[in-house]
Amino acid sequence: VGLLGQFGEMTPYSFSAIPVTGVTVPHIQYAKSKGLKTAALIAQAGAIAESIKRTVQPDLEKEMTLVAFEQIQPTDTDMTPILSKLRSQGVEFVFVPTSGQQAAVAAKNFKQIAYPGLFSTTHQNANSTFIDLLGDAADIVIINGTKIAVYKDLPASDPDKARVAAFAEAYVKKTGKEPSLISAVGYDMMLSVTEAIKTAGDNPEKIKEALEAQKGLKGLNGVINRSPKEHNGMDAQWLLMGVDAAQKRFVIRK
Repeated sequence: VGLLGQFGEMTPYSFSAIPVTGVTVPHIQYAKSKGLKTAALIAQAGAIAESIKRTVQPDLEKEMTLVAFEQIQPTDTDMTPILSKLRSQGVEFVFVPTSGQQAAVAAKNFKQIAYPGLFSTTHQNANSTFIDLLGDAADIVIINGTKIAVYKDLPASDPDKARVAAFAEAYVKKTGKEPSLISAVGYDMMLSVTEAIKTAGDNPEKIKEALEAQKGLKGLNGVINRSPKEHNGMDAQWLLMGVDAAQKRFVIRK
């Protein structure tokens, strides 16, 4: 079981617990609730862009009009020309499923040109480093994540609050850092393996079969449902978040 950003069939002994599907759904729902109808994607050219076409673009096109799919290079340091073009094309919702510095540059340029629309990025950036990169553009960013990123703000009525908070508090005590989605992925992978071993013992083939048979396994990021043809099966519980730059943390977006 590993950090494979894949969904569906893998090699016979490869399993993943990293959230891949449904990434765009909360962003789209939020954009539509604001009356927005047109969208654009900005992604890094190459394998990442091809992956976005398979995992993100279909969900977006079901609900909104995709006006453009812009591809950028790792060396790009200014997204203003692209954003200016998108604005001239009437794009209301700009979704940037790329990570780190590139997404931060896009957000800063978006704010600098006073773009009259919505800027969103993905769970890859749900970490404290990204908040630092954003600087004063933090207030315009919308990002998706799972409950681990906002465990302190989950309502008492949330059935997962106690379990997620217990992990988070133990993680902070051990590391001195707040947990991220990837921290939770690590836990979910080990949970998956240990539950399989409880069922199968130490027989490799039986462990494989037990992993493939896991249904309704509650992890920190969501629920795992696998099959012989589905070696990921993570149905993530996505939340939409904003950024509290002053406190350097993520908050649930209302």
